[in-house]
Amino acid sequence: LAWGGDANLFNSENWDYILAVPQRLYTFFNYDSYKLTDTIRLSLQLNYGHTFNAGAAKTGINQGLVIKSDNAFLPASVKATMTADGITSFTMGTLNSNNYDVHSTDGLNFIHNSIHNMAGSVEFSYRTLMRAVVSLDGTIGNDWGWNAYYQHGTVRYRAVTPSNPLTALVAGAQDSVTVTTANRGTSGLAIGSIACRSTLTSPSDGCQPLDPFGEQVASQAAIDYVNGLGSGIGAYGGLDTELIILNQDVAEGSMQGTLPWGLPAGNPALAFGAGYRREAGVNTADPRGASSSWTNANFTNFPSSSYNVMEGFAEITQPLLKDNIVQSLELNMAGRMTSYSTSGLVETWKLGLTSQVDDNIRLRTTWSTDIRAPLLQELFAPHALNQGSAIDPKTGKSVKIYSDATGNPALNPEVARTISGGVVLTPQFVPDLQMSIDWYSINIHGAIVAPSTVQILQQCALGNATYCNDLVYDGTDYAGALGHVVSSGINAASQSTSGLDFQIDYPMDLFDGHLNWHIVGNYTDETTRQFLGITFDSAGSLAPDSSITGEPKVKVQLSAQYTQGPYSVTGQVRFIGQAKLNNAWTSGVDVDNNQVPPVAYFDLRGSYKLNDNVQFYGAIDDLFNTPPPAIVQSNAVNSFANPNTRADIYDALGRNLRAGIRFNY
Repeated sequence: LAWGGDANLFNSENWDYILAVPQRLYTFFNYDSYKLTDTIRLSLQLNYGHTFNAGAAKTGINQGLVIKSDNAFLPASVKATMTADGITSFTMGTLNSNNYDVHSTDGLNFIHNSIHNMAGSVEFSYRTLMRAVVSLDGTIGNDWGWNAYYQHGTVRYRAVTPSNPLTALVAGAQDSVTVTTANRGTSGLAIGSIACRSTLTSPSDGCQPLDPFGEQVASQAAIDYVNGLGSGIGAYGGLDTELIILNQDVAEGSMQGTLPWGLPAGNPALAFGAGYRREAGVNTADPRGASSSWTNANFTNFPSSSYNVMEGFAEITQPLLKDNIVQSLELNMAGRMTSYSTSGLVETWKLGLTSQVDDNIRLRTTWSTDIRAPLLQELFAPHALNQGSAIDPKTGKSVKIYSDATGNPALNPEVARTISGGVVLTPQFVPDLQMSIDWYSINIHGAIVAPSTVQILQQCALGNATYCNDLVYDGTDYAGALGHVVSSGINAASQSTSGLDFQIDYPMDLFDGHLNWHIVGNYTDETTRQFLGITFDSAGSLAPDSSITGEPKVKVQLSAQYTQGPYSVTGQVRFIGQAKLNNAWTSGVDVDNNQVPPVAYFDLRGSYKLNDNVQFYGAIDDLFNTPPPAIVQSNAVNSFANPNTRADIYDALGRNLRAGIRFNY
């Protein structure tokens, strides 16, 4: 495949791929405080946010339309050939763009006209956040402070997918015939008219004949019908939608201060507290999604589910040395006990040492045990069925199955062991220069993964009884053959990540102004996962063909900001190091070229401060319009569904400009 040129039909093979989706954002923020006494303050914070965006959620659809020899829209020459050769039907693939003027459109028109086409589904997303926090803050004496708050937040997410045909309706609508005296039966249809084959025996089924050949030939009635907008399609008519409502309630209190006694180096600082949190969610979706009736976006109902967390924590920092061997040495210890309603009690902790050796060197290190609790979706996700085929391990025969992705309420939190160490350099012979570098190593045990249907079948065939329990046999519908393969999250993987973070800051005077140099970067040494007996390091492995899709090993950002009076100019370089398509591939063997080249982007910023209340600003991102590298996929079935780069890593928009005015009042 060749991906390139401009985003239009005539010089791009991805002409309807949207580089940036339209979106709208509204926010509101309010903060009020009132001093109840000299030592206690009451405050209220309110947040509201609403976003709308539209994006392509399309895929290649109807790759297996069965066209029979008596199809009313079949070209006469093709029909004659089929008759002569005794061919009763053939299977055809189509993108169903026959109502879509590909010669005068672009990605945005695709979105705007999506309700009235079948070219591929588009998703309209609406998100609303409402949050309120009431808090009390106070002090006790000169050394202690306390805080208590209650928070309630609600997120409402609504998704609508116009131009999302129902698979069964498309199949029925394209199977259309010319009404004759031989097939008319008792339908009452006019001789010579075109009707769906199903309408011949069910005249009130509402089916509208769909012409699957050519461009801009489908009737609007047929388009509306297959998109679920016509009559006679059941009680739920209309568009595929879902509404997710998430609620969070948090109550927490804490105290912090300094104890009146301690070691000669200093008194310990102490913080402790306790809290309660409740997470709840529900998803209401179009019922047809549960049976994968839609071409895309088969949303499913998520029953009202919740879990709660109670926890307590304490942290202490104790000076150990002061102006003795080193300038200072501090020990930091923290512990937290957390009780999840779903998985019980978990304990986490941290130990840290920090030492200011002298004016030039500062050392720091930590050792900790941390957790990540499973999300609501991982615990309670409803069944999501997708039809396919597989080899039944019991019989060795290929059968139709449903892949059933669902939640697992028995999941436990992931547990991570983290070790880090670093040094901060402030060389006195270069005033104001500060450099730091930190090494980290994170090892996760019991990582949550959801094995695919293929992986489950492979493991069962190898005799792994744990995975054989995920196979469901249905003697009624499948005569004892395999019917469902259930895939849910399990605590079965281990992951390890290690690397270096570094930063350099150097402010200096230049001419009549001030210049700030800033460098920040990361080097990822490894990101390895072990699962099902396979170990794969995804650091620097970018293509979708990788068993785990990773990121480049090196990322560095260098900026220089010069300020003089009301003027400020900043130049920034974003460097992304070289990588590979797949760490398991070899150039010249598995692929012609396995290398992904390094990329650097240059950004320019500028501002002018008119006065204390008004500032003008402008910016140019990717000034030199540097193209992103191509990240290809070897087994792409449908090129339109596979972008040619990693937009989450590289700049896919190219050069873009913006300008504005900031007001303070």
